[in-house]
Amino acid sequence: MALVDIYNIENWSAGEPTPWYIRVLPLVGTLLGFLLGLLPGLISRIKDKYRTGRLFKQEVAALIVTLDEQIKEIQRYRSELLNPTLKQSELSGLNIFLTNTLEVIKVLDKITLIKYFEKEEKEFSTLYISSRYQMFGIIQKDAERLERAYVEYQIEFDKISESYFQEINSLRTLAIIERDKLKGDMSKDKVLTKLWEIAFSEKPNFSIDAIMTFAKELHPKLLRDEIFTEVSHPMYKPILDFAVSGIKIVNLYENKKTKYLSILRMSEQTFQSAYDDLTAGISTDQTKSSDIAHNV
Repeated sequence: MALVDIYNIENWSAGEPTPWYIRVLPLVGTLLGFLLGLLPGLISRIKDKYRTGRLFKQEVAALIVTLDEQIKEIQRYRSELLNPTLKQSELSGLNIFLTNTLEVIKVLDKITLIKYFEKEEKEFSTLYISSRYQMFGIIQKDAERLERAYVEYQIEFDKISESYFQEINSLRTLAIIERDKLKGDMSKDKVLTKLWEIAFSEKPNFSIDAIMTFAKELHPKLLRDEIFTEVSHPMYKPILDFAVSGIKIVNLYENKKTKYLSILRMSEQTFQSAYDDLTAGISTDQTKSSDIAHNV
């Protein structure tokens, strides 16, 4: 049997045309499947963006608190160095929380942060994040320098303290030998009597600051005429040598202390500048939020 009856061709029909929506349905299904495949990733990126942004803000808030504490600690420490006490001054709690906070901020993805802040300041989000991270780098470098300086100068001050004790103990040993020659009676030897009165009555065994305060008061007395009236005295040369070496040690200490105080001051200024900048940024953000709420 023929496929088409050529004798009844005028009565043959190939059927109705396929509707357009039937034709595009496979394409729509494919596109929808593609979009559904992208959706989990899109949702994950959005969540990651907001999570990163919130974490950044939290860590910056923590950094502000830490900076404030570090500034107060440096001010306290500097005040004690400038006004020495019997207790050894220490710069406690330095950099621990500061470093930890900066480490958390450093691992955050900057591109994600830029996208997060685009909703607030689209045109300036890149500049904002760049300037913030530049500030964080400055804070970290200054904190590391301050920590190194603290360790280095503590070691140096210990060396200075030990050096001074060696000098004064050597002088004391020679003075004891001369005292023993007098059977312990120094009443007739004004040089030895004066030495025990001004130098050996109490041993300066406190902080380096207290030791140097003691030394700065002692050495001018050693150079006065009443100590050096008897050039022939066995202690004349040792006292003179100690007076000269002691002044050198005191000057070395003063120079190192001045340099150290300068580093403390610079760090304080760096932290204060960062603190002011960060708190000003928060105030600006709060003002914007208030304006938006008021307009709504």
